[in-house]
Amino acid sequence: MSGLIGNVIHERVWARVGERGAVSWQLGHERLVRVGKRRAELDAEEAVWLVVCEQLRAHRELGFGTFVEYVSAVVGWDAHSAMERIRVARALVGLPATFETLAEGELSWSAVRELCRVVTSETEAEWLGACANLRVRDVERMVSGRAFPRGQAPRKQARRTTRESRDTVVSSTPGPEETRSRWSVRRKTSTGGGRERVSTTMRSSRPWRRRFSQAARGRAARRHR
Repeated sequence: MSGLIGNVIHERVWARVGERGAVSWQLGHERLVRVGKRRAELDAEEAVWLVVCEQLRAHRELGFGTFVEYVSAVVGWDAHSAMERIRVARALVGLPATFETLAEGELSWSAVRELCRVVTSETEAEWLGACANLRVRDVERMVSGRAFPRGQAPRKQARRTTRESRDTVVSSTPGPEETRSRWSVRRKTSTGGGRERVSTTMRSSRPWRRRFSQAARGRAARRHR
């Protein structure tokens, strides 16, 4: 182990890794890729055994009140994470192509988690094709807000960033100047007595928020006189 690494990593910690010989960044990268591959395989295997243990009611045999409680105790997830793992596992056993994509490390568990919200056996191939080489946040964007009811095919996204072209972003979202101009639109409706009702869009801008706050403080002060 090199002196630089030796100053950072305790020798007992390094001994658990079991590496011998010279250490380089290439070796570190290779090992990280290998760890990611193993993690993907474990995530896929875990999904299968979660379904098996749930179907065979292992939690009852071992005295647990719920299956979520059992998974939290055995695997170490908190309740929310355990429920998410169980939900994804139930979906994956009926989606073989998605299962293989996870097991091979082509999509991370986080990406598969989002896909399982909307993918069915009929739309599985189309969804996997649309999400190929996407990062997790791009997959999340595709299914965010429950925009796609379960069973519906994916639609073309306004913004998609691939791992191969992270510097190239195709976007149809408004730019900052257009956004500012939209927020600056003021719609006024006469309400009689010389007063005006200001739209929600108008209230969203900072100057108008300040004016409304000042007016509210003035009314509160007059009430307490």
